[in-house]
Amino acid sequence: MIYNKYAQIDNKIITFEILRRLIYIYHLFILFKERFINLVGGGLIVEDNYMEIDLVKIWEAFKRVWVGCVVVCIASLALSFLITNFLITPKYKATGKIIVVQRSDAQNSQLNINDVNVSQKLVTTYSEILLSERISDLVLEKLQLDFSSNEYKEMVKVGAASNTEVINISVVSPDAQEATNMVNTIIDVFQNEIYDIMNVENVSVLNEAKLPEYQDSPSLIKNMLIGLVIGIMLSGIIVFVYVFRDTTIKSEQEFKDALGYPIIGVIPDFGDEMARLEKSND
Repeated sequence: MIYNKYAQIDNKIITFEILRRLIYIYHLFILFKERFINLVGGGLIVEDNYMEIDLVKIWEAFKRVWVGCVVVCIASLALSFLITNFLITPKYKATGKIIVVQRSDAQNSQLNINDVNVSQKLVTTYSEILLSERISDLVLEKLQLDFSSNEYKEMVKVGAASNTEVINISVVSPDAQEATNMVNTIIDVFQNEIYDIMNVENVSVLNEAKLPEYQDSPSLIKNMLIGLVIGIMLSGIIVFVYVFRDTTIKSEQEFKDALGYPIIGVIPDFGDEMARLEKSND
């Protein structure tokens, strides 16, 4: 009986301690929540000077850690530069153009509105044929390239210019010469195969692909801008963490806002005055 009695007392003590800690954690959470709301401007609902005080805190915190913020931004820019130039494989884009011209009257060299409408409708069909395996297999075989059908489709982009009979054929590859050869071979194979498929000869080459001089991706300027934005965001996080960690009360208003008690009196700081008196006595 005595053992059970003391066991029950121990259980009650443990339960009480757990409840006390939970209440303590709850109060910490409420305090953190109130500080966060005040920091992001929630205090504007109560008083107009909350946001002014918080902005001052943020500015003071920034002045203390601005060197670290600058270092973070520079490091982010440098990292973006290194990744863009040394880790990401540059890719080149070659583009060629073909035009679909469908004449209802082969004897008449002039096009009418019906011919234009038919040609525009054929553009959609021809775009699908350009991406078909019949064309891709012949292109890869002719160039002796070992690409799968999915890899080919990822490299080759076919699109029609808006409301025209022009089809743009683009290839993106790490090798500029390979991209150029693929575009021109696609055009050549398509011209040869379209007669067997559609029994018409209505495709003309508008522009052959030329060797690209500059890489299409990655963009150094774009990536460095992204790196700068990331650096600024990280710097903002550093400032906010510094503000949150600084729990010291620096003014009468902060004391009143934090504790909710009226200020009866203020004890002046005699530190500087005492130092002057000691210096004068010496």
